[in-house]
Amino acid sequence: IMGGSLVFSFWSFTGMETSFALFWYLLSIYYLLTLLENQDFQLRNAVLGGATLALAALSRPEVYLIVIVNLLVLLFMVSASSRLKTVLLYLGSFLLLFGPVFAWKYNYYGFPFPNTFYVKVDYSSATLMKFGLGYLLNALSAHLPLLITLIVSFIVAAKTMLSRRYL
Repeated sequence: IMGGSLVFSFWSFTGMETSFALFWYLLSIYYLLTLLENQDFQLRNAVLGGATLALAALSRPEVYLIVIVNLLVLLFMVSASSRLKTVLLYLGSFLLLFGPVFAWKYNYYGFPFPNTFYVKVDYSSATLMKFGLGYLLNALSAHLPLLITLIVSFIVAAKTMLSRRYL
């Protein structure tokens, strides 16, 4: 359904770094899943998983949160015999690539997130409500045909299911 929406199709490639970050993130997920599939210690997959996640985090700041999730997955899903070694290598390879760049950016700019984040964010409730309602109205107007189709389909399916159930 979303593939047929022009808005979502446009958003999928508008940011130059979005596809780049997604590539590295998906590659890191591949290495994470490979680590979880084979419970034996795997130096290569632990190092490459952390390194590819670092490359994704260098291009998009929201990947910082994914690092925490991946580490929690490793802590709870990897066998106890190789857990510490795997987590340390994963985190170490991530920090080896990400750490120096992050330290330089923080030292130079003075903030952990990109400047554009702080310019765009206003934390007052009125501003958040204004932008939220504007976004909701724009999304509804852009997706009105899709929304009407989904509602009609749901009503038809519900009537069909109810009529068959009580016959």
